[in-house]
Amino acid sequence: MPLRPFGQIIVSGIAQGTLIGVPSGIGASGESRYGYTAPQLYNDLSWTKGRHSIRTGFNVERIYHNSKDPQKTNGQFSFASIQDFLLDIPSQFLADFPGTDPFRSSRMSVIGGYLQDDFRMLSNLTFNLVCGMKWPQSTPKHMVGLRNFATSPTRR
Repeated sequence: MPLRPFGQIIVSGIAQGTLIGVPSGIGASGESRYGYTAPQLYNDLSWTKGRHSIRTGFNVERIYHNSKDPQKTNGQFSFASIQDFLLDIPSQFLADFPGTDPFRSSRMSVIGGYLQDDFRMLSNLTFNLVCGMKWPQSTPKHMVGLRNFATSPTRR
C-alpha cells in the first residue's frame, strides 16, 4: 500500500535478528500488545458416610485472548531460500485484508465436573468409582471477527 511501511521479510537459511523475521522500512515492526484474561470458578465438596467417601466438584473457565499486532498489517513475506529471495519468489505471504485493524480476539471455555465414590469394602480394600469428566474439556476456540488472511503462491 502506498505511504505504508513495507512489512517483514523471512528468508530460510539466514540468521534472523529476531525470531519472527527482519522488519524492514520505517515503523515496520510496530508495537504489539497481548492480553489474556481467564476468569475461573472451581468448587469441590467432600462427604463421608459409613463406608462411603463421596467427592464431587466442577470447574468453569472462560478464556479471553486479545492481541494487537500491527506488523501483519504491513504483510509478511517468507522465502524458502536465498535464491528464491533474490528471484522474488515468496513461498508464503501473510497479511490482513486492506482496511482492517490489527486487533484480534479469540474466545474459548473450559468446563469440567466429577463425582467420585471411594467405597471401603474391607479395611485394606477400597473401590474407587468415578462418574463424569475427571479432566476438564474445552470448547472449540473461535475468533471474534474475521480478519486473518493467508495465501501460498504457486511457483512459476
